[in-house]
Amino acid sequence: MLTMGRAAVIGKEPGSVQTAVRLIDEVSTWLETASAVQEGNRESLSWHPRWRASGVSLRSPEHLAVLLSRLEDESFGGVTGHIEGRWVQVMRVSRLWLMEVNHESRDWPERVYRGGPESWPGRHCRDGQPWDVELFGSLQVADIAWAWMRTGALPAGCSGTIDYLHSGG
Repeated sequence: MLTMGRAAVIGKEPGSVQTAVRLIDEVSTWLETASAVQEGNRESLSWHPRWRASGVSLRSPEHLAVLLSRLEDESFGGVTGHIEGRWVQVMRVSRLWLMEVNHESRDWPERVYRGGPESWPGRHCRDGQPWDVELFGSLQVADIAWAWMRTGALPAGCSGTIDYLHSGG
């Protein structure tokens, strides 16, 4: 589109080459500035296996899913970002993962589960075993974690509870 605009400007009047070059320079400068601002606003997220102090910079939810898949059974890790107090913690249970999210204004992390409040099994004794609604695959965990860290909200179809603290899990 710029090429068509440049050709139209060049053929119309004397000095049009300088005008076209100036226009292209202005557009290029604007694009570089807009890209820099967009990059500066992008929140960087980090993965911390076993909550190690030095984290791995995350590129995408898919990258996080790969890193999650490297966790050994009953091992854990967390995702952090630039907002103090907002984090995600995950623990591998066989081939699936439990996850908890924390927000800067909360005292306790919430256990994430599929469905709404009616889906939570409640405070029934479970001998420390997770409910099926609490277990997710690595891609699901990565997508939920990414959404939580970016927005501070769980995606549609997920809820959180602190009730797990009182239900043996």
